[in-house]
Amino acid sequence: MAMLYVMSFTLAVTFLAAFRAMKSETRGRYVGMMNLVSEKINSEIKWMEIGAKNVFDEIECHLDSPEDIIKALEEEIRLNDYVEGYFVAFEPYYFPQKGKWFEPYTHKVRKEERGKGKEEAHTYQTDQVASASHDYFKADWYQRAKKESKPFWSDPYTLDNEKHLPGLFCTYIIPIYDKQGRFIGVFGADLLLKNLIRDLKRIDVESRSEGMKNISKRYSNLDFYSFIINEKGTYIAHPEEERAMKQNIRSYVENGKLYGDCERVIRDMTQMKKGIGPMKVDGLWADVYYSPLQSTNWSMAIVVQKRVFLQPIFYLLLILLLATVLGEILISIICRRNIRKETRPLVSLTQSANEVAKGNFKAPLPELEYKDEVSNLRDSFATMQSSLTKYIQDLEETTTKKAAMESELNVAKKIQMSMIPNKFPPFPKRNDIDLFGSLTPAKTVGGDLFDYFIHNDHLFFCIGDVSGKGVPSALMMTVIHYLFRSFSSQSDDPKQIVEAMNDCYAADNKSMMFCTFFLGVLDLKTGLLRYCNAGHEAPYMVTSEVERIKVDPNMALGVVEGMQFTAQEKLLPDGGLLFLYTDGLTEATDENEGLFGRERVEQSLQNALDEGLTDGAAYIHRMTDDVAAFVKNASQSDDLTMLALRLSLKH
Repeated sequence: MAMLYVMSFTLAVTFLAAFRAMKSETRGRYVGMMNLVSEKINSEIKWMEIGAKNVFDEIECHLDSPEDIIKALEEEIRLNDYVEGYFVAFEPYYFPQKGKWFEPYTHKVRKEERGKGKEEAHTYQTDQVASASHDYFKADWYQRAKKESKPFWSDPYTLDNEKHLPGLFCTYIIPIYDKQGRFIGVFGADLLLKNLIRDLKRIDVESRSEGMKNISKRYSNLDFYSFIINEKGTYIAHPEEERAMKQNIRSYVENGKLYGDCERVIRDMTQMKKGIGPMKVDGLWADVYYSPLQSTNWSMAIVVQKRVFLQPIFYLLLILLLATVLGEILISIICRRNIRKETRPLVSLTQSANEVAKGNFKAPLPELEYKDEVSNLRDSFATMQSSLTKYIQDLEETTTKKAAMESELNVAKKIQMSMIPNKFPPFPKRNDIDLFGSLTPAKTVGGDLFDYFIHNDHLFFCIGDVSGKGVPSALMMTVIHYLFRSFSSQSDDPKQIVEAMNDCYAADNKSMMFCTFFLGVLDLKTGLLRYCNAGHEAPYMVTSEVERIKVDPNMALGVVEGMQFTAQEKLLPDGGLLFLYTDGLTEATDENEGLFGRERVEQSLQNALDEGLTDGAAYIHRMTDDVAAFVKNASQSDDLTMLALRLSLKH
């Protein structure tokens, strides 16, 4: 009976400890998942704002001509496919010849459907939408822009008429001021939110498939899902699409569908706070993980039903109960045999030893009355059991930590690679530029980067290599990527851009992780390449021959604040190809630790030229094959990044 009490107490303690550990691990996993989802959505919103700001900068250059403003709107909307429309609304009689109201609106106009299962075709149209019946001076968004004097996002709304594409929209509004600082109007970019909602659903699916592989398939898709609400509690995105912009989360409180701590959770979400709360959603208990989205008045939440992580605990309880029953039966048999066969202790010890050999390191050993050789052998087995048990526990803990770290690194890799351009050709509507790039990190994540974009018929591009490898380099790579986008949107002078990036990066570079960097600005009309090098490998230009471009030996980024850099120029001829790379190419090693080297790089480019290859993708694929043939089975020692672009002036 005493043994039964001990086993029951042990079972209860073990189950309670396992329950707390699994609950803590699950909560931590979903908090991390919420942070990752929130960070990705915040990143997409930030890039939308940067795109709108770039167009706004273009409009500011033409404030003296309404015709040039309309022309700029029509040009920019064709370069930004994710935008539904651009508009500029001016103060009364700003252009006297246009009258009191002047609000040109350039937008997509839907036409006939292309076919079943395909996207709807559209064209572009510019309308003067302002009039006495549409007096935008009294509109909330106009008054708010005039009062707050800073950019903001409007509440989402729907457009579904004969002219506009259907869907959920949101407008990013920027107030306009003249050179004297006087308010003269408002610029707005209408954005279609279907891509953001689609990404939210995709992340739900990926999280469910990767993070819940042990959950029974009989549960519905709503065991785990995400949604977004605004500051008023109205759904913006939800797996049940009919709720979006039509229902408010508070209505489910009034209808009795939300219980528990729901009032606090809803209040925190609408007040843009971050936290966790238990709620009874649609009759089922769940934990809600919520966090605000930056630059908006929206809040995102992840709903996880209790049964998602309670089922494994119930399975554990069942296993423990079965193990306890079996253990009690085994102990009873051993005790009875020991009582009947006091003269045969070695047999009992053998039985226990067999249990240990089968993997049951907690199998009980017989208690011996006398201290003899058998007793010494029994003590040795007890020591072995204790050592094996501790070893298995340490091994399980190490394996669990390693698996969690690998999972987090894989998620970090997906986020990092999503920041690197991966759509080729990147500018399908242009035939004057052919561009292709590749990035292969040595570890799960790395510190190499490349990026590009077109603004005012100028191609801004860069390639860089942060010192070191792994997670620290990857974090610094995201900083460099952001600085390039930020400062390139403000200037087209490579020297000014690189110096601004260096000052910003070096100002707080306590880790002293430098970055070699090459930045170029290519005029797509003339072929003039202006560039600035910061300690990076010199690129190659391929025309009728392979030529290594001369670069000044400037310091790498992040070493010294206030460093002066030099800019250079070179004319890229029609059909000329520019090949850029990081030192992971020249320093690729074979099994004998030999280097690939510049000679092989130049020979590979020359072979591609002799074979008549023309596009950048072919050059990079050829170089990749040559590197693979050289290194063979040797492990990759450094991140490998290549970028190739070809200019066509006679398009």
